Amino acid sequence: MIAEPEEIEVLIGELSERTGKGFSVSSRELWEYLHAETYEDDVYTAKDVLSNEYLLFHELLEIECLKGKGLGITPKVIIENPETVYECHLMALEEELELALKEGDLEWVEERLKDAEGYLEDEHLPEKLREEEVRILRKFGQGGKQKF
Repeated sequence: MIAEPEEIEVLIGELSERTGKGFSVSSRELWEYLHAETYEDDVYTAKDVLSNEYLLFHELLEIECLKGKGLGITPKVIIENPETVYECHLMALEEELELALKEGDLEWVEERLKDAEGYLEDEHLPEKLREEEVRILRKFGQGGKQKF
């Protein structure tokens, strides 16, 4: 398991360079966010995120979005700001799926769309973001043939 701050910084730097995104997220912020208190069990562990470039890309985007909205990355950032976190999560999901499509990784897109379908059942999904979730599902669904 990669957990040393220096190793995480290298991962962030390599992903920044490869994707052309200038991530300004420290290893401490990433680690703090991956271990922040949530209102439900996460599907992906910190180990999963650190070993999968798409998940890492997603989390870095989400953290940058939260910071851009003036939030600090604290142990309670998720439970104290659920609507903002969901908004940033959906933005990050869309960019993650765009990256996977660009790289031709349709298997990953399909896997993540299955995850995303479950968000519609999530009681924590703010009603005002439901349309955004449906839009993302339609955008990345095969030929718009999704059931949304």
